[in-house]
Amino acid sequence: ARARKQGTTTRPAGYDLQGCLAHALYAPLYVAGPVVAFDAFRNSKSKPISGGDVSYALRTLIVGGFLELVLRRCPAFALGASGAFRRLEAVDMAAFAFVTINVLWLKFCFMWRVARSWARFDGVDPPENMGRFVCDNFAAAGFWRGWHGSFNRWLVAYVYRPLLGAKASSVRRLAATGVVFAFVALWHDARPKLFVWGLVNFVLVGLERVVGVEARARRVVERAGPPAWDT
Repeated sequence: ARARKQGTTTRPAGYDLQGCLAHALYAPLYVAGPVVAFDAFRNSKSKPISGGDVSYALRTLIVGGFLELVLRRCPAFALGASGAFRRLEAVDMAAFAFVTINVLWLKFCFMWRVARSWARFDGVDPPENMGRFVCDNFAAAGFWRGWHGSFNRWLVAYVYRPLLGAKASSVRRLAATGVVFAFVALWHDARPKLFVWGLVNFVLVGLERVVGVEARARRVVERAGPPAWDT
């Protein structure tokens, strides 16, 4: 208050160009790491490496080994890129899609956990990106909370909640959800198929809210607690 009366302000430590560049260019999280807010990054305290950090890194290596094994047995990405899957029957194509999304989960899980492990060894603990396995979800909304979880938190804080405003009616929540999926589609790439993807997910999440599936699924997840590997 005294500084304001005198026409001066005291800038908190870290709120300068150096702190901004340190956050934006932080090597462990620059390319593939979880999204960590500036305040959380600035307030992180260097801590000695713990047994939990070592355990997390070892489990990350296990995920990488399992990914390598799965890709050798089922080259899902090669089949998708070559277009060979188009010759499959409908049931086989559905099975291929299910396997592919699970392999995709493994790929992103390994990539993001390598980055998070590196950051944890440096004293920064960003949020877990893959909080739940593909088959460990009970609703589409819950699935997207657990897939790239740090990005989901960013979207909620900077896109979804500002759109809700003071009066969060059901219609406004639904409209905000639609804007979020449109933003995510544009963020990935401005291609028509991605906007179709966003529309499909918007419809699924909207239907879940209307019939009450999302609320019931959220209660199940809250009772179960966080997964054991998110430590």
